[in-house]
Amino acid sequence: MKVKYFPANGAMETREVKTFTDIQTLVGGWVEMIHWNQPSSEFYLVDEEARLKQGTPRNEHFPSFFGAVVVAGSGWENLPYE
Repeated sequence: MKVKYFPANGAMETREVKTFTDIQTLVGGWVEMIHWNQPSSEFYLVDEEARLKQGTPRNEHFPSFFGAVVVAGSGWENLPYE
């Protein structure tokens, strides 16, 4: 499955993920769904503890959030664990 990866600082990249663990690696921790854009079926995923981790910068693309943001389409929640 292809996802959009928005690092805290840097350009958006398209990444291929095959497992839920791949998404955890991209966000840097436990996955939390923070937003669901119903019309486009996009899910916004972050590290649920990013704000608590010392030194984690705000995401320049999504300033309300800290650390990396992954935007995934429907089906991400059914990916297998590694």
